[in-house]
Amino acid sequence: MKYNLIKDSRNDIDQFLKTVLENRGIKDEDYEEFLASNNVDIEGNTYDNLDNIKLGIETIWKHIENGDIITLVVDPDVDGICSSAILFDYLEKAYKEIYVKNQNKNLETAINQGKITGHKIDTNMSDFETLQPQGFATTNLTIKSDFYINWDVVTHTGKGHGLTSDISINPNTKLIILPDGGSNDVEEHKKWKEKGVDIVVIDHHQITNVSNDAIIINNQSSDNYTNKDFSGVGIVYRVLQAFDDLLFLSNADNYLDLVSLGNISDVMNTLSYETRFFIQSGIKKESLKNDFLKLLLKYTKTDTGNDFNYFIYPVDVSFKIAPPLNAMMRLGTAEDKLDVFTCFVSPMEAIEGRAGYARKTYNKCIKYKESQDDERNQLIELVDKNITESDLEQPVLVIDATKYITNTEITGLAAMNLASKYKKPVLLGKVANNFFSGSVRVNGGFPDKHFRTLCEQSGLFTFAQGHESAFGFGFPKSSIQSIINFFNKTYGEMDLQDSYDVDFIINDLNTISPSDFYRIQANKYLWGRGVEEPVFALEDIPLFFVSASLLGEKKDTVKYTYRNIDFMFFKRDENDKMKQLLEKYDPKKNYSINIVGKLGMSTFMGRPKCQVIVDDYEIKEKSNQEILDDFIF
Repeated sequence: MKYNLIKDSRNDIDQFLKTVLENRGIKDEDYEEFLASNNVDIEGNTYDNLDNIKLGIETIWKHIENGDIITLVVDPDVDGICSSAILFDYLEKAYKEIYVKNQNKNLETAINQGKITGHKIDTNMSDFETLQPQGFATTNLTIKSDFYINWDVVTHTGKGHGLTSDISINPNTKLIILPDGGSNDVEEHKKWKEKGVDIVVIDHHQITNVSNDAIIINNQSSDNYTNKDFSGVGIVYRVLQAFDDLLFLSNADNYLDLVSLGNISDVMNTLSYETRFFIQSGIKKESLKNDFLKLLLKYTKTDTGNDFNYFIYPVDVSFKIAPPLNAMMRLGTAEDKLDVFTCFVSPMEAIEGRAGYARKTYNKCIKYKESQDDERNQLIELVDKNITESDLEQPVLVIDATKYITNTEITGLAAMNLASKYKKPVLLGKVANNFFSGSVRVNGGFPDKHFRTLCEQSGLFTFAQGHESAFGFGFPKSSIQSIINFFNKTYGEMDLQDSYDVDFIINDLNTISPSDFYRIQANKYLWGRGVEEPVFALEDIPLFFVSASLLGEKKDTVKYTYRNIDFMFFKRDENDKMKQLLEKYDPKKNYSINIVGKLGMSTFMGRPKCQVIVDDYEIKEKSNQEILDDFIF
């Protein structure tokens, strides 16, 4: 294991936050502005900066007032669910609020015209009709909520996006709304437009095909909208703001919690001031309004923080809330996915009562997550058996798992585990029609931090799309050996030992105190994509195995306590050296350890404890004299 201090890092724990933000590219002169962006929308975009937004909201409202069937296509991921949920809930409540206002106005007019005297209503009067619930029968949950718009809510049977063939649309629909997808479905737009159906797309994905048959509201195609790192639910939120102005309401900010959830789950770049502002706004205590999200926090035992301003840590959303929801969206039936949607748009009394719909739905999410994990582990086991010594000599593992991949949704998850295990990039895929495609995952310590760009610029890949260390790939089957040769030529002479860029190197634990751990934990709400959690290298820590233990049902977690700091080694297999030494250590030998990891606080039975989450480590034998020196304070 190697680690290097990030270039020009202050390595100053007393200037912790400035050090970390400088290391993320935030210059000293921008420091105050960046922190201000947590509380102020500095970027200054408004909904008016989005092309077609006025036409879009007027079209939607026209169909609502006409009582037309409106098809809402729920995109099957967390951002998609949040996008559809806030649009659905806002419009339902807005329609009811506007209707009640109009009823009261008409009632006042009727009284003034003498149609109503006291409590007696003129039996010939036809001015009033009772607001009738339209129902929402596209879920297998029998939740009884009053929905007043004529919805046809649909989602995909698979992991499709937009107007794909795996959704079923009511032939009598007059409007199709596509939140978080559908910008490039040009042929489908044309087909439905020819049937007299209006289409409104509210999206954030790149546009490769320009549609003339749909109303596209998309930040990527709107030149005046400067933030291109805003997720689908963020663009829907801007639509709600436009509705607020159209309808003389002020309800859009009731959905900031789901705006935050969608942006975090879709891994939007938090260096964008606008994205950062809405993530931070949505994790505040006063913003938490969605009843199902409240229950998810309870079910997942998500750490709610211990400062006064913030409620949810984004990193906990990424690792606790989003994974089971995404597992459901990837593997669940259409009905199961709509159960999740229904919970997000239903009041607490409907989902938490004796029937326990929220808990049942969450339990299904967990089962799908467990099933996903089982499938991933089975795939890893099958692939592992066929990796040869010759394969392991390669700098990059290119694995054709055509015989073993039955569900492409878990390919990326399996590739991630293999990359971590073998400490090298993994291309895991299958061949179909002589085309090899799948997922790439790069181990955290790999020295080349621009692996995707290398692949894309090689000229050998048909596509390499995504993030630098996690992306989808594809190329002709006939190019497999050429690509293996390319990686050998590129990396063959390089030292590919895991190498970590760290923010701080601490060579004496005496130089950090519990107050430093508290300070680090207090800034946990800041971290996200682009402003990643700080990484520490802690050097020359003595190992006393009497202070170590194996935890968990599978005994795959090692806990080592030294100087009142808990060092946590999670998900350790039988080949892990720390685990092996703990199980069979020689008391005559002395060891020290260098650790790369993240610092913070944990809480047990209400008591805070300093904690280090270990990403990687190396163990060294020490002489008796070195051990004695460790006791000299």
